[in-house]
Amino acid sequence: MSEALKDGDQVVVTAGPLLGHEALIKTINRRKSTAFLELDLCGRRVTTRVGLAVLSKEQRVMRNHRRAIA
Repeated sequence: MSEALKDGDQVVVTAGPLLGHEALIKTINRRKSTAFLELDLCGRRVTTRVGLAVLSKEQRVMRNHRRAIA
């Protein structure tokens, strides 16, 4: 599962397999923690669903703090 920060209309992936592939993300459902990617596979356009936790800056700081303590 990837983690991301939302900066206005732009999504910045900070960790996980989607790091560096922000351009593939078409829509995000924050309630279900999913992102829909649109890929070209064998000449066809395919839409797939992957896990993406979109965190606020405060949530990101607290998560890093808990990891440092453990």
